[in-house]
Amino acid sequence: MVTFVDISNIFPQGQHFALDSVKILEQTNHPNLLNLVANVHILEEINTLVFRTECPDHISSWKQFCKTELSAFQTLSLFRQLASAIAHLNSHGIIHRDVHPTRLHLHNGILKFNMIGLPYNYKKLLKRPNFSGHVNYSAPEFILESQDFKENSDTWSLGCCLYYLVTK
Repeated sequence: MVTFVDISNIFPQGQHFALDSVKILEQTNHPNLLNLVANVHILEEINTLVFRTECPDHISSWKQFCKTELSAFQTLSLFRQLASAIAHLNSHGIIHRDVHPTRLHLHNGILKFNMIGLPYNYKKLLKRPNFSGHVNYSAPEFILESQDFKENSDTWSLGCCLYYLVTK
């Protein structure tokens, strides 16, 4: 799957941050992450990032979580895979800030967390250094616009995702 992100309307410092953050994501291979599979490129003449990731079975496969009844075992298995992916990102010093069920995909039957999401979502991550996610899944420090947040902010979002998977 190839993603193009127009960064022309992001301030210049943010454009460098965009490229740097995607380059960091290039180094985070994990079985439960929708990994980048090619080097990131910037098309400088049009201020656009271009990168390729693994392709989920279907881009909207998260909707199946909304429609499918899952057993307790299936729910915990999916959650374990998601928690493993987020723990891997956190161990590399990455606080994602936008963990929610719409980023969940299946790829060959394995849960994959889409770190980048659709281009619009990725641009939201770049625009503000503190808040960027879905309010219902965001830790209190994001909503209160605190600058002091750590990996436990992603843990809060994981708990919200577990609640969603259990209750739909």
